Amino acid sequence: MIEKGRKIITAIESFPTIQQLATRLDPLSTLLEQQKKIRSVNQAHHCIASETSQFSTLNGPLQGVGMIHKDIFQLEQHMPGLGVNTGYAEAKVTRARAITKLHEAGASILGTAVMAPYACGATSQNTSFPRCLNPLDPHWMVGGSSSGSAVAVASGMTPVSLGTDTSGSVRIPAASCAILGLKTTPGVISTEGVMTLSPTLDTVGILGKHVQDLQLILNILTEVPLQDIAPAHNIAYWIPEQLLSQTIFNGLRQFILTRYPKANQINFTDFEIYRKATELIFSYELNQQFSNRLDDPTITKTIRSICKRAQYISLEQYLEHIKSLTEHRQQFIDQYLRDYDLIIIPCFSCSLPDWQEVEIGHPQFHQEKLMGLFHLMGFINYLGLPAISIPIGLDADHRPLSVQVISRPLMEKNLLEFTQQILA
Repeated sequence: MIEKGRKIITAIESFPTIQQLATRLDPLSTLLEQQKKIRSVNQAHHCIASETSQFSTLNGPLQGVGMIHKDIFQLEQHMPGLGVNTGYAEAKVTRARAITKLHEAGASILGTAVMAPYACGATSQNTSFPRCLNPLDPHWMVGGSSSGSAVAVASGMTPVSLGTDTSGSVRIPAASCAILGLKTTPGVISTEGVMTLSPTLDTVGILGKHVQDLQLILNILTEVPLQDIAPAHNIAYWIPEQLLSQTIFNGLRQFILTRYPKANQINFTDFEIYRKATELIFSYELNQQFSNRLDDPTITKTIRSICKRAQYISLEQYLEHIKSLTEHRQQFIDQYLRDYDLIIIPCFSCSLPDWQEVEIGHPQFHQEKLMGLFHLMGFINYLGLPAISIPIGLDADHRPLSVQVISRPLMEKNLLEFTQQILA
């Protein structure tokens, strides 16, 4: 079904790029036209938390380009709603550093995107807003927590959207909507002015339709020098059959054997160690953020449940895992990324579910399918590696199929160049 699925990718590529938007003669008219489109399209997809008109009059590569970002970033005189409300005006609030850099490059902010409450959720489930509808099929789920960002991009409201990724929150929604989701190396994009969820795991990422758009935004936002593109790609893949549904295993195996028959298969022997360490650090740090607010009605059952588990984690256990993090990262790089500069792995362990199947409390809810959305995501945050989710077609269930590609720290350019090859 890979070739049939090219129709999804082709449709996404038909949207204009940032360069095409930015070269229109009248930036203001372009922005007003985009605002009108956002209002119209949002009636069908429910991904906007609040409309804004924070226009930039500065000359730059993003002049005339309107953007919608996850409602987790501070805007000028506006505090984010964090998925529980629409935010509120606050005179002393300044833009998050990433938003400031986009503003200085000429970008205008036309709206904020709905998100899972407090950025803690692998789906768009949210009682404070209407359900986000997947532009590909309204019956399919939308991933979280950057759910509105993915829908805004996939529906053509905005060419790119900033999100945050703590345990897959950029890559999960991107994969559910068959767009690109780049999770950056920690420190590459500033988290200043962004709500904290888990300081050790938090990163800012980019969702978009076109590789060149992600590269442009990355160039504007990067805070540290990135590594050059490798002259030749040494590719490996990890497709753990025991962790995947047969549909996903077969689809990914077909993709690898067809596109990269010389790629070497490897096995992440310490995956469970990394996964459990991710879970412990995330739980402990989440509890630090929310333990004194659990009576707040906006705090979800998911957050309460994680905080309850975290009560059994001691400070000593947490510090021991933090201490081991650097060692584990170097071990992983030495073992897997010394001979290979790119590793292809699954995004989800199951086919993209219907929304009811991952809606906690719904009669059709399946715990395994919810777990399958993020089971293969968080360990990448723990190891501090960059990763990108890339749509490659449809699986045998006719659902969007994406892969993750990971590389060494600061090798985002390498990931994007390889993504261009995959989509060519």
